[in-house]
Amino acid sequence: MITRVSLYNWRCHKNTTVEFQRGSNLIIGNMGAGKSSLVDGIVFALYGTTPALQQRKVSLKDYIMDRPSIEKEAKVSVSVRKDDDVYEITRIINRGGGTKYAEIRCNGKLLEAESTERVTSMVEDVLGVDYDLFIRAIYQVQNRMDAFLTMSPSERGKRIDRLLM
Repeated sequence: MITRVSLYNWRCHKNTTVEFQRGSNLIIGNMGAGKSSLVDGIVFALYGTTPALQQRKVSLKDYIMDRPSIEKEAKVSVSVRKDDDVYEITRIINRGGGTKYAEIRCNGKLLEAESTERVTSMVEDVLGVDYDLFIRAIYQVQNRMDAFLTMSPSERGKRIDRLLM
């Protein structure tokens, strides 16, 4: 379960920390308030990429705050509780060179910080979910959730079964 997300110079978030509670959590706000940026931050912290990056709709530097001031780097951290352990995944990107740093910690102890790919692999092991499954089954593209919610229960069940195959 994701318990906390911290965003620093990530898009419109100068310094934002959001704590999640057990159960369902809703992210509500006006257009442009940073809801999608928060979700993108979660995906990026966990996997080092986002759907928009994968589709080349944005570049990595587009996630670094540029208003009201142009910042040099951005940092995202996500804390995940699994059983009795708390994992914290952090990634830092800079405007000139992509991912500058990535790490994963368990209960405060550094597990990996040398390789962004190894951090991602460890996240997949901890969560039991790789990027593709996370995007298909957990992350729902903005403005498409309403279509899912308006489906009949049987159609929704068929779609969920397809997503999990």
